[in-house]
Amino acid sequence: MSWRGLKEKLVDMPIWRWEYNAIIESLNDLKQWIDSKTSLVPVKYAIQSTQLTLDATENRQTLLLEGPGLILIGSDGNGEAVFTILVLIDGNKQLKLSPNEKSLFAVAFSSGIELDIYNPWAEQKTATIPGITVIGLAKSVKSVDTSLVSASTGEIRVI
Repeated sequence: MSWRGLKEKLVDMPIWRWEYNAIIESLNDLKQWIDSKTSLVPVKYAIQSTQLTLDATENRQTLLLEGPGLILIGSDGNGEAVFTILVLIDGNKQLKLSPNEKSLFAVAFSSGIELDIYNPWAEQKTATIPGITVIGLAKSVKSVDTSLVSASTGEIRVI
């Protein structure tokens, strides 16, 4: 899949606004690199907005991709602040997504990326988790924790 093909898939994404975060480095170079590669895996990861109880210590949702790659992360903005969406890029850079804002972030990574959805509160709370969609390219999907997805009737798949 080329960068152009990846962008064409965004047509189906609704009213998210574009936000290019400051963590993106050498995006043009990365686009050229992606266009020259055929070995990258197209990835789609989605969780629907739903009400559920999420415990901070036992029930988190994690997606780990092996780099290099480029992904777009969208949130429908329908969540509650009890949930945090933390993106760990190349082991140290962090991007926190607000569950109360509709947004779309483009993130480039070289070694790997981890998307972590969790409840930062110590006790259990029931709230609405935001709908999350991740689409992009990576070398491989290293691991996926599906415990939250099964509870939220969402989906995780490689396309």
